[in-house]
Parts: sequence; C-alpha cells; structure tokens
Amino acid sequence: LHSSIHLAAHLVILAPFLHDKKVLTAIVGIYIAHIIVDQSKLELNKKADPKQLRLFYFTDQAIHCAIITVAAWYVGKTEPRLLSGWVLEIYTEPGFALYLLSLTLVTHFFDVSRYFYRLRMNKEEYKRDYKTMLINAGIVTVAFGIYWMAY
Repeated sequence: LHSSIHLAAHLVILAPFLHDKKVLTAIVGIYIAHIIVDQSKLELNKKADPKQLRLFYFTDQAIHCAIITVAAWYVGKTEPRLLSGWVLEIYTEPGFALYLLSLTLVTHFFDVSRYFYRLRMNKEEYKRDYKTMLINAGIVTVAFGIYWMAY
C-alpha cells in the first residue's frame, strides 16, 4: 500500500511527462525498487537489535534518494505536454519543485526521521506530530513566498 501510494503520486505529479517512455520506465523502476527496499528493511527490522533500527531507517532513506537520483539521470531533460499558461510555468519552474521537495522533507520525512533519531532501546510506537509538520510547512511556505515575491 505504501509503495502504491508513492506510485500514484508519481503518476499524478508527472502526468504531463508520461508521453516520454523513459519517464514511465523510471516511475515503474522506482516503484519496484521501493517495494524491494522497504520489504527488505521490514525483514531486517524483525531480526534486528533495536539499536540497529536507526541505521536501517537512514540507510533505507539514502537508498531511496539514490534510486530517485539514478532515475532522474536516466530520464534526463524532457518537456511536459498538454500544458499551457500558468500551469506550464509551474511545471517548468525549478523553484516550485524545490518548494514541494522542501515540504516533503520538513513534514513527514522530518517527523519520521526525528522518531528514529530519538529511538532508544525501548520500542516506542511512532505517532505522527501533525502540529510540528504544519508549523514546518508554514515556515517553508512563508520563506518560499518571500523568495518568489522578492525575485
């Protein structure tokens, strides 16, 4: 389910680029790799000493970033189709992609990473901290808003 949610998000966000077979190949590759990496981490977590969970989590994240980087390199430069006006401007604005990436990093990724960083010998249950995620998202949105108005 987790990997399928990522697949759906990729397909929706990258819909204007799906005319390029490389984009679709990269999305499917990321999806398959995501399943393999996450399933491997789950299996390792079952057998691991709790001290290793933090290492497994951060290794998992590094592998995901590496896979996405390789996929982006494989696709290279491509142009969206069927877009015009302000929608095309958003899709071709690198700052907007950076904004979305920043939102991802300061919300869910930050929250889960903070949990694994704080994880001790006891196996406490992960509970999402929506309040902090919302505050972080607000800070990033204001910062990018100021940047876009200034430039």
